[in-house]
Amino acid sequence: MKKALFAVLAMCFVSMNAYAGCKLLACESFSWYEPNGWVQADPSGNQCWGCGLGGNSCGNHDVVPYVDGLGDVVGLYQCTFGFSNSFENYEPGVFCDNSQLKAASVSGIDLTNAKKTYRLKGRATSSTSLGDWDVFQGSAACIYVECKAGFVPNADKTACIADTRESVCVNSGGTYAGGVCSCDAGKKLKQNTGKTACECVSADYEFIAASKQCEETAASRQRRQQRQQQQQTAIKRKNCEDSGGTWAGGACSCAASKNLRLAGEECVCVDANYQWDAGSKTCKITDIAALKRACEAATGTYWTGKECKCTQANFWFDGAKCIENPDIVACRSVRGAVWNQLESKCKCADAKKVISGDQCVETEDARREREAAEQAAIIVAIKSRIKTASKTLDEIRAGFDVSVWKDEEGKFNTSRLVSDSVAGVVLGTAGGLITSNVVKKNQVENGFEDIQCTVGGQVVANWGDEFRVGIQ
Repeated sequence: MKKALFAVLAMCFVSMNAYAGCKLLACESFSWYEPNGWVQADPSGNQCWGCGLGGNSCGNHDVVPYVDGLGDVVGLYQCTFGFSNSFENYEPGVFCDNSQLKAASVSGIDLTNAKKTYRLKGRATSSTSLGDWDVFQGSAACIYVECKAGFVPNADKTACIADTRESVCVNSGGTYAGGVCSCDAGKKLKQNTGKTACECVSADYEFIAASKQCEETAASRQRRQQRQQQQQTAIKRKNCEDSGGTWAGGACSCAASKNLRLAGEECVCVDANYQWDAGSKTCKITDIAALKRACEAATGTYWTGKECKCTQANFWFDGAKCIENPDIVACRSVRGAVWNQLESKCKCADAKKVISGDQCVETEDARREREAAEQAAIIVAIKSRIKTASKTLDEIRAGFDVSVWKDEEGKFNTSRLVSDSVAGVVLGTAGGLITSNVVKKNQVENGFEDIQCTVGGQVVANWGDEFRVGIQ
């Protein structure tokens, strides 16, 4: 057997019939024996195990370990007596209870991305010193397989696969630390069943990958708003009915026969001439004598015989003086609203708007109608520009086809007199008009074959040539 080049931890896994005299020896004391009869036992190479090589040698079937440079037991040798005593590879055949990978046999696991070591009754051996050898007399060895860094056991614990726990956790909005995926409730997240990732706290939320958090779905938001609206409506209805009013069609109305008026969304007594009677849910006249005295002492009031009235319209007697209708005062603070005298109600001047807080806002129907009209106007404007551009292009194209230098058939008009020494040839372009000089030579006698286009005296085109002129 090849000499072991590993540093060996001095522990011996011994079968029940182990020879108690199996002790560490000085390697040089039996180095002349068969190489297969001894195993190096320590990093320095000064201590070895011997198989039947003397009184302190290991007996038949005794098992000794050797370790790698990291202090892990990575192999076992069993002392076997025979014609030539030797150490042979030994495999326990059983996995430790805490082994990350397990199977019926070693052949049933994939050691790729894993490290196979051996332990005593499941205990790691790297912390055991050479002098602890006797402690493990008769101990049972087992196979321990651990995944390498960056890998974790698969579902059936027969192979190591890439560790994606952190990326899975983080991509689901969680925070990964110490092998645990934590989920922030503030982001409406919770751990999934396997506690490997985060998920939304309920079906009312959906995960937004960009922000890695859950937001309420449109359907849930609509249901919540409907519930809130129903709750608010129920409160308004109760306040209305408790104040003596009648709730109908989502609005509160107050009967004048009960001396009630609408204030906001509930009923109150019309003025200080009346006081609330909870039993009948009506407003009854106050103390006549006291009311009359207060009325006569106030300014801008008059006594009707049973009530104190204010001379100024939309003003009420509050028991001491005349004040303006609080609803009218509140209406003036609403942007875009006016007081409707006939309905005694604050309403938006624009019939397509409703009061929202301190301003008038468009209704959804009005908004959709306005946006549709704006879109239609944009389409009309675009069509008009297209027609104008098309007409302009047609005129430019027509300008190229018709010229005083061509006849009706599109041929050059040889009958046109060229009486000037210099004739202006006008070429229409997208950018403007370019004028080029054409020098008359032999006039009609020789035709116009000698007409040329030149730039700085250099001929750039002859008669019949087609060319394009641009503007810089």
